[in-house]
Amino acid sequence: MEFQSDILKVKKVTDCEKFATLDAYSDEEVATGWLACLEEVFEDVDSVEVLGHEARLTGFDIERDHAVVAICKSGKKSARVSLSSIEWPKLSRPQKVWLQAWCKRGRAELVGHFCRICGQCRSNESFSGHGHKAHVCMDCTKMPKDRREIIENKDEIFGFLKQSHISAKNVSRLNVLRSSVDSEVSQLASIVLEVAEFVPYKKRRLAKLAHDRRDLLMKLESTGLISAHHFH
Repeated sequence: MEFQSDILKVKKVTDCEKFATLDAYSDEEVATGWLACLEEVFEDVDSVEVLGHEARLTGFDIERDHAVVAICKSGKKSARVSLSSIEWPKLSRPQKVWLQAWCKRGRAELVGHFCRICGQCRSNESFSGHGHKAHVCMDCTKMPKDRREIIENKDEIFGFLKQSHISAKNVSRLNVLRSSVDSEVSQLASIVLEVAEFVPYKKRRLAKLAHDRRDLLMKLESTGLISAHHFH
């Protein structure tokens, strides 16, 4: 408890650096010091936003380049993201100082670009020019086409539920996806088609399903599709 108390008494960015690196003599020890401090400072933060999406902050970890990243989860998806790429809730004064101190190091920027396929924040060197624009890292561009297509199809289906309204055009696309050779893509598309038929508008959708189509609501819960309704 004394350790936590001292952390929250830090008032300047330079003091954070000294506190986190006390008795650290290697890059690994420095990273471990920062990790311990950041875990204590942000232990009461549960919900954050990543790329405009609401997510749960479940912890922190150290990358191979000794950068500390946040572990964020939304539904069944998990991502390792830089602290500087997170939209934080209202933070206390000590939390703001510690966040500024870490970001000032510039280490978080090494993992600051998001790949929409693997869900990871990667270094700029991990993206080609086209891949950077498309938000797809070089590792994922080498992925077998059919495997990558499955991931993109699932994200597309997830996206339909995030919209304020599932349109007729969306329904046509869902009918195509329902015919996918991948069983999970087919299942997810079929469920969202049911939702589109019963309650196409997102507003009060879950309440209506809970009242009249509990079976369909359970399908959303069991597949993780329900988490789309917790995104802004």
